[in-house]
Amino acid sequence: MVQHTLEAASNLVIRTSDLLLLRAQDCAQYPNGSFCDTTANVLDPNCASSDVYLCRIHVEIDQAWKSAGIAPQNPPSTTQLFDIQGFVYWDCCHDNDQWHSYSGWELHALTAWRLSSSATPDFSLANSPQPLSVTQGLSSTDTITVTSLDNFAGTVSLTTTIDPAIANTTQVTVNPANVSIAAGGSGTSLMTVQTSQSTPTGSYSITVKGTSGYVWHPLTVTVVISAPPPDFSISAGPASMSLGLGSSGTATITLQSLYNFNSTVNLTTSVAPVDTTASLSLSDPTTSLNPSSITLTPNGTGASTLTVSTSLVTTPGTYTVTITANSGTITHSTTVTVTVTLV
Repeated sequence: MVQHTLEAASNLVIRTSDLLLLRAQDCAQYPNGSFCDTTANVLDPNCASSDVYLCRIHVEIDQAWKSAGIAPQNPPSTTQLFDIQGFVYWDCCHDNDQWHSYSGWELHALTAWRLSSSATPDFSLANSPQPLSVTQGLSSTDTITVTSLDNFAGTVSLTTTIDPAIANTTQVTVNPANVSIAAGGSGTSLMTVQTSQSTPTGSYSITVKGTSGYVWHPLTVTVVISAPPPDFSISAGPASMSLGLGSSGTATITLQSLYNFNSTVNLTTSVAPVDTTASLSLSDPTTSLNPSSITLTPNGTGASTLTVSTSLVTTPGTYTVTITANSGTITHSTTVTVTVTLV
């Protein structure tokens, strides 16, 4: 025989016809009984014919393995796939023998084996939704699912790495950071992505790394950051004023275009008493706006003057003036507090 290297082969099978060729030889007595070396032919089930050269190889199962209870099933299942490892030899004396797979090649002796289904326990990572959409200045949540594979059971630690382009303006948290799963089960963690108004728009990646012992897997989550829809803000200054009977005061109503808002905003007012005394008034303060509509340009501002007037029969007390700004489906409001006194 000529010795070759240590080799491994996966997903092999012993066919029914090869069971008849199992040969027992080199027997020995052990404390738990007598055991013999067994030889057989294993083959690649994907071969068109088991007699094709190199579709089969001759193997030997050592008697000591049988005594120790670690040998493959004998006779083996004809449907169970298994993986083997051993030193490859060339035995020229048996290259024409059927029981030697019509080849001089053999694994002698078999050094390791396992059922092909006996894969190393592992886990997988997945996320939903994918991609994750986030609006500038807001946050969104992604669900990270950890699934047991091949009876994996244990705790998987989750860490994240943010795309450098958004790392300074974005915060990412996972809760819980450690996910415990049972064999055949799964667990989830929520990943929250918090952006700021200065986070640049675009598509970015966040890498989620799951680690358990020496096993780890990365998961790439695509995050699409978009600008908010066009909008505007409204404010009043001053936000309060004090008026005597028969007098008036003014406040400036300021509108600010946000996210390239470009349209006309209509302004209206309403007055409501705040305290019991004001609610008895025969004449609430009156208001006017000039102008009552403002056209904003992208990222621009506009202003209107609010005038609040009282009469001699306005009851002293506190009133709230509400200024409502409307443009299509967008509505915002602000208030000015008016205190009416006798003097």
